[in-house]
Amino acid sequence: TREETVALVGFHIAVVVDRHPEFIWTTFEHNDNAPSYILQNEMTGTGVPSDKTETFYAKNTALGNCNVANYKALEVNASTQIITGYYGVDATSQVYRRHEYGGGDETNQDNIEELNNQVHNTIDPNSMWQNYSEVGAVWFDIDNGHLVPDWSLTVNPNLQTGSKTLSNSVVETFTQDVNQQPSCFSCHNTMKQSIDGAVIDGKNVLTSHILLKNYINAIIQGEVVITVDRDE
Repeated sequence: TREETVALVGFHIAVVVDRHPEFIWTTFEHNDNAPSYILQNEMTGTGVPSDKTETFYAKNTALGNCNVANYKALEVNASTQIITGYYGVDATSQVYRRHEYGGGDETNQDNIEELNNQVHNTIDPNSMWQNYSEVGAVWFDIDNGHLVPDWSLTVNPNLQTGSKTLSNSVVETFTQDVNQQPSCFSCHNTMKQSIDGAVIDGKNVLTSHILLKNYINAIIQGEVVITVDRDE
Protein backbone atom coordinates (compact mmCIF):
# COMPACT_ATOMS: atom_id res chain seq x y z
CA THR A 1 0.00 0.00 0.00
CA ARG A 2 1.00 3.62 -0.40
CA GLU A 3 -0.36 6.98 0.64
CA GLU A 4 -1.53 9.38 -2.06
CA THR A 5 -3.07 12.82 -2.05
CA VAL A 6 -6.23 12.87 -4.13
CA ALA A 7 -8.73 15.55 -5.13
CA LEU A 8 -12.44 15.63 -4.41
CA VAL A 9 -14.01 16.56 -7.74
CA GLY A 10 -17.61 15.43 -7.37
CA PHE A 11 -20.00 13.85 -4.89
CA HIS A 12 -23.66 13.01 -4.28
CA ILE A 13 -25.74 13.71 -1.20
CA ALA A 14 -29.09 11.99 -0.66
CA VAL A 15 -31.28 12.88 2.31
CA VAL A 16 -34.75 12.03 3.59
CA VAL A 17 -36.92 14.93 4.70
CA ASP A 18 -40.49 15.12 5.97
CA ARG A 19 -43.00 13.67 3.45
CA HIS A 20 -40.23 12.65 1.03
CA PRO A 21 -39.39 8.96 1.63
CA GLU A 22 -37.99 8.81 -1.92
CA PHE A 23 -34.99 10.89 -0.75
CA ILE A 24 -33.91 14.21 -2.18
CA TRP A 25 -30.99 13.45 -4.51
CA THR A 26 -28.39 16.19 -4.88
CA THR A 27 -25.03 16.38 -6.63
CA PHE A 28 -22.08 18.77 -6.27
CA GLU A 29 -18.94 19.43 -8.28
CA HIS A 30 -15.71 21.34 -8.13
CA ASN A 31 -16.16 24.65 -9.93
CA ASP A 32 -13.37 23.96 -12.44
CA ASN A 33 -14.38 20.44 -13.48
CA ALA A 34 -15.85 21.06 -16.91
CA PRO A 35 -17.82 23.64 -18.89
CA SER A 36 -21.57 23.64 -19.36
CA TYR A 37 -22.79 23.79 -22.93
CA ILE A 38 -26.44 24.13 -23.80
CA LEU A 39 -27.13 22.57 -27.18
CA GLN A 40 -29.36 24.50 -29.56
CA ASN A 41 -30.34 21.24 -31.24
CA GLU A 42 -30.16 18.31 -28.81
CA MET A 43 -29.84 15.65 -31.50
CA THR A 44 -27.37 17.28 -33.89
CA GLY A 45 -25.48 19.66 -31.64
CA THR A 46 -22.14 20.88 -32.92
CA GLY A 47 -19.70 23.43 -31.64
CA VAL A 48 -17.10 23.97 -28.95
CA PRO A 49 -18.17 24.08 -25.29
CA SER A 50 -15.41 26.45 -24.15
CA ASP A 51 -12.15 28.19 -25.05
CA LYS A 52 -10.97 27.66 -21.46
CA THR A 53 -9.11 24.60 -20.19
CA GLU A 54 -10.62 22.99 -17.11
CA THR A 55 -9.67 19.92 -15.10
CA PHE A 56 -11.49 17.46 -17.36
CA TYR A 57 -11.74 19.53 -20.53
CA ALA A 58 -9.06 20.74 -22.93
CA LYS A 59 -9.97 24.11 -24.42
CA ASN A 60 -11.55 24.23 -27.88
CA THR A 61 -12.33 20.51 -27.94
CA ALA A 62 -15.35 19.95 -30.20
CA LEU A 63 -18.56 18.41 -28.88
CA GLY A 64 -18.09 15.26 -30.93
CA ASN A 65 -14.85 14.50 -29.08
CA CYS A 66 -16.36 14.95 -25.62
CA ASN A 67 -18.13 12.51 -23.28
CA VAL A 68 -16.97 9.59 -25.44
CA ALA A 69 -17.59 6.35 -23.57
CA ASN A 70 -14.63 3.95 -23.52
CA TYR A 71 -16.46 0.93 -22.11
CA LYS A 72 -14.55 -2.31 -22.93
CA ALA A 73 -11.92 -0.30 -24.79
CA LEU A 74 -9.42 0.22 -21.97
CA GLU A 75 -6.49 -1.84 -20.79
CA VAL A 76 -4.67 -1.47 -17.47
CA ASN A 77 -1.05 -2.58 -17.12
CA ALA A 78 -0.99 -4.28 -13.72
CA SER A 79 2.67 -3.50 -13.02
CA THR A 80 2.75 0.14 -14.15
CA GLN A 81 -0.92 0.98 -13.51
CA ILE A 82 -0.95 2.81 -16.84
CA ILE A 83 -4.28 2.91 -18.65
CA THR A 84 -4.31 2.70 -22.44
CA GLY A 85 -7.06 2.49 -25.01
CA TYR A 86 -7.50 0.19 -27.98
CA TYR A 87 -9.91 -0.20 -30.90
CA GLY A 88 -8.90 3.35 -31.78
CA VAL A 89 -10.41 4.75 -28.59
CA ASP A 90 -8.52 7.38 -26.62
CA ALA A 91 -8.14 6.38 -22.97
CA THR A 92 -9.00 9.94 -21.93
CA SER A 93 -12.29 11.59 -22.85
CA GLN A 94 -12.84 15.33 -22.66
CA VAL A 95 -15.89 16.25 -20.62
CA TYR A 96 -18.61 18.86 -20.75
CA ARG A 97 -21.87 19.24 -18.83
CA ARG A 98 -24.92 18.88 -21.07
CA HIS A 99 -27.50 20.24 -18.64
CA GLU A 100 -26.53 23.24 -16.54
CA TYR A 101 -28.04 22.84 -13.07
CA GLY A 102 -29.45 19.51 -14.18
CA GLY A 103 -32.14 20.93 -16.41
CA GLY A 104 -35.63 21.55 -15.12
CA ASP A 105 -37.64 24.72 -15.63
CA GLU A 106 -36.29 28.25 -15.47
CA THR A 107 -37.39 28.72 -11.84
CA ASN A 108 -35.45 25.62 -10.78
CA GLN A 109 -32.36 26.87 -12.59
CA ASP A 110 -32.60 30.31 -10.98
CA ASN A 111 -33.14 28.81 -7.51
CA ILE A 112 -29.98 26.70 -7.70
CA GLU A 113 -27.90 29.62 -8.93
CA GLU A 114 -29.24 31.82 -6.13
CA LEU A 115 -28.66 29.08 -3.52
CA ASN A 116 -25.03 28.70 -4.60
CA ASN A 117 -24.54 32.47 -4.41
CA GLN A 118 -26.05 32.63 -0.92
CA VAL A 119 -23.87 29.81 0.38
CA HIS A 120 -20.69 31.23 -1.12
CA ASN A 121 -21.48 34.65 0.36
CA THR A 122 -22.17 33.13 3.78
CA ILE A 123 -19.27 30.75 4.37
CA ASP A 124 -15.68 31.77 5.13
CA PRO A 125 -14.05 33.28 2.01
CA ASN A 126 -11.05 31.01 2.61
CA SER A 127 -13.11 27.85 3.00
CA MET A 128 -12.34 25.01 0.63
CA TRP A 129 -16.09 24.81 -0.04
CA GLN A 130 -15.88 28.06 -1.98
CA ASN A 131 -14.52 25.82 -4.75
CA TYR A 132 -17.69 23.69 -4.96
CA SER A 133 -21.23 24.30 -6.16
CA GLU A 134 -24.49 22.42 -6.28
CA VAL A 135 -25.25 21.19 -9.79
CA GLY A 136 -28.86 20.28 -9.04
CA ALA A 137 -31.34 18.20 -7.09
CA VAL A 138 -34.29 15.98 -7.89
CA TRP A 139 -37.24 14.83 -5.77
CA PHE A 140 -40.97 14.01 -5.98
CA ASP A 141 -43.79 16.45 -6.62
CA ILE A 142 -46.06 15.11 -3.89
CA ASP A 143 -49.10 16.71 -5.55
CA ASN A 144 -48.67 14.22 -8.41
CA GLY A 145 -48.45 11.10 -6.28
CA HIS A 146 -46.16 9.33 -3.82
CA LEU A 147 -43.56 6.60 -3.60
CA VAL A 148 -45.04 3.21 -4.49
CA PRO A 149 -43.63 -0.22 -5.44
CA ASP A 150 -42.95 -0.88 -9.13
CA TRP A 151 -42.43 2.80 -9.93
CA SER A 152 -39.94 4.23 -12.40
CA LEU A 153 -39.73 7.29 -14.63
CA THR A 154 -41.31 5.27 -17.45
CA VAL A 155 -44.30 4.49 -15.22
CA ASN A 156 -45.03 8.04 -14.07
CA PRO A 157 -42.51 10.71 -15.10
CA ASN A 158 -44.74 13.47 -13.71
CA LEU A 159 -43.82 12.42 -10.20
CA GLN A 160 -40.28 13.74 -10.64
CA THR A 161 -39.50 17.43 -10.21
CA GLY A 162 -36.49 19.69 -9.81
CA SER A 163 -33.43 19.04 -12.00
CA LYS A 164 -35.08 16.45 -14.24
CA THR A 165 -31.99 15.65 -16.35
CA LEU A 166 -29.48 15.72 -13.51
CA SER A 167 -26.04 14.19 -14.08
CA ASN A 168 -22.69 14.89 -12.45
CA SER A 169 -20.16 15.54 -15.23
CA VAL A 170 -17.42 13.51 -13.51
CA VAL A 171 -19.44 10.88 -11.65
CA GLU A 172 -21.92 10.24 -14.47
CA THR A 173 -20.07 11.52 -17.51
CA PHE A 174 -21.45 8.92 -19.88
CA THR A 175 -25.06 8.89 -18.69
CA GLN A 176 -25.67 12.34 -20.15
CA ASP A 177 -27.68 10.73 -22.92
CA VAL A 178 -29.88 12.82 -25.21
CA ASN A 179 -32.11 9.84 -26.02
CA GLN A 180 -32.84 8.70 -22.47
CA GLN A 181 -32.70 12.03 -20.55
CA PRO A 182 -31.66 10.20 -17.35
CA SER A 183 -31.67 11.48 -13.78
CA CYS A 184 -31.05 9.95 -10.34
CA PHE A 185 -34.41 8.19 -10.48
CA SER A 186 -33.39 6.34 -13.63
CA CYS A 187 -31.56 3.94 -11.29
CA HIS A 188 -33.06 4.79 -7.91
CA ASN A 189 -36.57 3.47 -8.46
CA THR A 190 -38.77 0.74 -7.00
CA MET A 191 -38.92 -1.71 -9.91
CA LYS A 192 -38.44 -5.47 -9.52
CA GLN A 193 -34.78 -6.49 -9.55
CA SER A 194 -32.67 -9.64 -9.68
CA ILE A 195 -29.35 -9.29 -7.83
CA ASP A 196 -26.90 -11.90 -6.56
CA GLY A 197 -29.38 -14.65 -7.33
CA ALA A 198 -32.17 -13.05 -5.33
CA VAL A 199 -35.31 -11.80 -7.07
CA ILE A 200 -36.66 -8.73 -5.30
CA ASP A 201 -40.22 -7.70 -6.07
CA GLY A 202 -40.89 -3.99 -6.43
CA LYS A 203 -40.54 -2.35 -3.00
CA ASN A 204 -40.13 1.23 -1.80
CA VAL A 205 -36.83 0.32 -0.14
CA LEU A 206 -35.25 -0.23 -3.56
CA THR A 207 -34.70 3.49 -4.11
CA SER A 208 -31.59 3.14 -1.93
CA HIS A 209 -28.75 0.83 -3.03
CA ILE A 210 -27.58 0.66 0.61
CA LEU A 211 -30.98 -0.46 1.89
CA LEU A 212 -31.30 -2.82 -1.07
CA LYS A 213 -27.99 -4.50 -0.23
CA ASN A 214 -29.07 -5.00 3.36
CA TYR A 215 -32.37 -6.44 2.17
CA ILE A 216 -30.53 -8.89 -0.09
CA ASN A 217 -28.20 -9.88 2.75
CA ALA A 218 -31.22 -10.64 4.88
CA ILE A 219 -32.69 -12.85 2.15
CA ILE A 220 -29.54 -14.71 1.11
CA GLN A 221 -27.49 -14.83 4.29
CA GLY A 222 -30.06 -14.16 6.96
CA GLU A 223 -28.13 -11.18 8.21
CA VAL A 224 -28.30 -7.40 7.99
CA VAL A 225 -25.19 -5.25 7.76
CA ILE A 226 -25.22 -2.24 10.09
CA THR A 227 -23.62 0.59 8.13
CA VAL A 228 -24.48 3.54 10.37
CA ASP A 229 -24.78 3.68 14.14
CA ARG A 230 -27.20 6.56 14.64
CA ASP A 231 -26.72 6.48 18.43
CA GLU A 232 -23.15 7.80 18.10
